[in-house]
Amino acid sequence: MMGLLQSSLITALPWLIASTGLSAGWWSVAMAAGMLPVVLGAPLWGRYADRQGSLRVLRGASLIVLLAFMLLLLVLAWQPVAMALMVFVVLTRLMHGIGAGGVFPAAQRLVVSGVDPGRWAARLAGLQVAVHLGRLAGPGLMVMAAVSGVPGALCLVWIAGVLCCLALARPAL
Repeated sequence: MMGLLQSSLITALPWLIASTGLSAGWWSVAMAAGMLPVVLGAPLWGRYADRQGSLRVLRGASLIVLLAFMLLLLVLAWQPVAMALMVFVVLTRLMHGIGAGGVFPAAQRLVVSGVDPGRWAARLAGLQVAVHLGRLAGPGLMVMAAVSGVPGALCLVWIAGVLCCLALARPAL
């Protein structure tokens, strides 16, 4: 889900620049702003996962990420004046970063939980593979933009993210 959403948004940057009138430099800053809460929040989320359980944190953080992406789509559809657009985009990216900061430590802890430490590297490598498959799938799904337009493709990507998140809603085995 994480790789899918982020790479789709990056793939859509030319359209975002053209349709919003905001510069490439500004969009770069907006995308980077979403990483600040990851840097600051990941250690806090990790400690919270240690206390409350990694699956619970993974579910909650994933919902925050999906909500942030949905809000970004709504802001893009609304197309407020430039200054308001800039503020709302940065706010949705910050919200994304808050959730993303929790997804990775919780997912990492979850995949090694109850596993012999000798198998941790293989389990963590599997998690990396999943993230990178999402990063590859994002631009692939954005090919749908040729048929549905970029907003439709971004909505399709969000739906795929929701389906990934619904897999987390299943009871833990």
